[in-house]
Amino acid sequence: MLTGTLNRRSIVQNLQAALDDPTQTPCVLALDIDFFKKVNDTHGHQTGDQVLIHFCRTIETMLRKGDLLGRMGGEEFLVVANTPSLTDAMGLAERIRASIASTPCPCSPDTPIAITTSVGVAQPRVGETMEQLLERADEALYRAKHAGRNRVMMAGAAIA
Repeated sequence: MLTGTLNRRSIVQNLQAALDDPTQTPCVLALDIDFFKKVNDTHGHQTGDQVLIHFCRTIETMLRKGDLLGRMGGEEFLVVANTPSLTDAMGLAERIRASIASTPCPCSPDTPIAITTSVGVAQPRVGETMEQLLERADEALYRAKHAGRNRVMMAGAAIA
């Protein structure tokens, strides 16, 4: 496992289990490394792999007990935040964003690579499926990217 994080299947299973547990109300953070294709194209896939590992290690230092990190695919990741508070989840997302932006990847001593991340945050709504929750988080991530990247956006209302 390159990143040492949960894979897509595992993170989704953990999210569904948390949503099915009446004692939990997790928020989700959909994260994407900004301009990752450019890193691979410019520096090569080996450096891209180092960036992925650095990205995950940086996020892991920000997570709290009960939070989970998984790789959804490529440069897309999901955090299942162990909090029912959208305010807390937005704060976590902003801390992650700021930490990623301020910590270049030390891929080589003379070539640190600065990266940023865009984040979409969503809180479960009553009667919403896991797929709808993830879709809203992805939509917020998409808005963050289109608003200039390196930012956090909160999901809007449930998708009908």
